[in-house]
Amino acid sequence: MALPKIHSSNIVYLTICVIGIAAFFLVGIYPNMRSLAELEAEETALTQKVQSQELLYPIYRQLVKEVQQPIPTQLALPKETSLSQEELNHINDIFRRSAQRSNTVFIRAVPDASSYLEDADHLLIQVSFKGDFFNLRDLLFDLCALPFLDAIDQMSVESGSGEKTIELKLSLLQK
Repeated sequence: MALPKIHSSNIVYLTICVIGIAAFFLVGIYPNMRSLAELEAEETALTQKVQSQELLYPIYRQLVKEVQQPIPTQLALPKETSLSQEELNHINDIFRRSAQRSNTVFIRAVPDASSYLEDADHLLIQVSFKGDFFNLRDLLFDLCALPFLDAIDQMSVESGSGEKTIELKLSLLQK
């Protein structure tokens, strides 16, 4: 069987066609394939970002609601009265009840000897509580509701053995 004879001009035309197809692939198809792969990667990243934002949106709305709540400008403060002798005798019970209402434990109340002995208008007293740090807010609100409390002079929070110790130096009005 004899092979057909290929003319040299056919080889040239065939080479030009192969080069044309390769050039078309390199100029037209290959850059589009690369940009398509980049677009798919970008689409995946954007899809993940949208999904995470969809998950976080309810939390964001809740935080916006909490921030937009009106802040009370006037706190209901009790009418100031002086500490009576009867209340002074039961001061530990008063602090113990405040501690129970705020889920803390009353440790001690120690009056400052110099203000106790003098005929001063204020009695300085060092009060200690033990409990969870997050109950401090309720404890402070309860103490501020005492009608004979003039000021909280000092406050310190110490950490130890899993619980916090809250020490307050209170200035109480006395007769």
